[in-house]
Amino acid sequence: MFEHLTDVNGIESLMKEEYKFKPRDFLFITELIYGPNPPSKKNCCPTTQDPYNGRPKEKSFLYQIVANHKTGIDVDKMDYFSRDCYHLGMKCNFSYERYMMFAQVCMDEKGEKQICMRDKEAMNMYELFQIRYIIRKNACFHRVTKAVELMLVDAFIAARDFTLGENELTIPEAVMDPETYSNLTDDILQEILRSSDQGLNRAKEIIKRILKRDLYKFIGGKIFDPKELKHLYSDEEWKENEQNKLVAWLDKVRHLAGDQQLTLSPEDFEVVDIKLNYGMKEKNPVDSLLFYRKDNPDIPIQLFKEEVSHLLPVKFSEIKIMLFYKGNNERAVELTKKHVELFWSHILANPMSLRSSFYTSRILNYSGKKCERLQKINEDLQNQELSTSQEIKEAVSREGLYSYVDEKTYLCEDLKHLNTSEERTVLYCLPGKSYTIQAMLFCKRISKKGK
Repeated sequence: MFEHLTDVNGIESLMKEEYKFKPRDFLFITELIYGPNPPSKKNCCPTTQDPYNGRPKEKSFLYQIVANHKTGIDVDKMDYFSRDCYHLGMKCNFSYERYMMFAQVCMDEKGEKQICMRDKEAMNMYELFQIRYIIRKNACFHRVTKAVELMLVDAFIAARDFTLGENELTIPEAVMDPETYSNLTDDILQEILRSSDQGLNRAKEIIKRILKRDLYKFIGGKIFDPKELKHLYSDEEWKENEQNKLVAWLDKVRHLAGDQQLTLSPEDFEVVDIKLNYGMKEKNPVDSLLFYRKDNPDIPIQLFKEEVSHLLPVKFSEIKIMLFYKGNNERAVELTKKHVELFWSHILANPMSLRSSFYTSRILNYSGKKCERLQKINEDLQNQELSTSQEIKEAVSREGLYSYVDEKTYLCEDLKHLNTSEERTVLYCLPGKSYTIQAMLFCKRISKKGK
């Protein structure tokens, strides 16, 4: 795109004549924007073993100013953090003024020059990555933002054959053509609405819903530790099985509602997984930043977390799963919201452990007496008729034998003593995380006549 803009606007010739730009200078600008090995139609400079060719190795620190691929700290982030926080009414605790004041170029042990920061500014660097996380979580991935984004994607997919520009390129083709792409603005939505093509009716319907704020319904969202969902990302077939997971969950919802005529199609639901972090997945980005001390400013050092504070984050990433409903059936919205916890249990468990977790769920009766009613509830558990803590509470209370008291989540090893316990309790192991147990306490009801 940069090459296209310089060509069509006569910028390249101007820069060569007025500012004596050479081909390597244009390559340098392209590398500042894109990073190492940018795609280019102009093979202006011979390639070397170095990742960058626009400037020599002794000038490598220049590549850490605009788009810093090494530490993630650059003026692009500082610019949009300040702007976004201002317009969102959010407080930005990161001080770019102090960063500019204390930034300094040092040479590391490999002989490469890097931008280093004064050691006392370490907390300011943590604030930078914290505000990045907050903006992404509260604004970029807000549930309304994601709902509109999903609707725009669906509208463009429905209008995939809609042509643009003099070359009559489709939307997917226009993205790859700089000339057409430069004219691809928000007005494309109005162009689709104005079109008389009957094949765009579905796209028009979605766009009109956006304009009327009739957005996809947010069913629920939950934040997970990435380790909890490791099985999802290690299993290449999980995305392919997502449809099956939705089908199983929706069948369960329909069964619990007792309404087999209720239409719950998996195509009407969208599962969105959002990876939130400090910019380097699960790593601490400040660990990749070099600092210097006041008494030895030319020697770059690394700071241990303990040297900065004992109150710093321990984890630097999380995954948020969001579930949206695309239809307009209020009954479907009500039921899926009611049983969304069951969906999270499907997400947490892989297909094999999910099945086994249901079959190990049971009510333990410590009263020593045979109870046919409890046996019936246990049969429902075995048949997966009951799956959430709320359903268990209702089922046990409905039998009139016990009243619900409380519930709490434990690690498995915390409840080993129950194997020999003589406590007279009723416990239910809720399916879900393989390393936790949801314990529920019920009190036996005593009739007034018995008293």
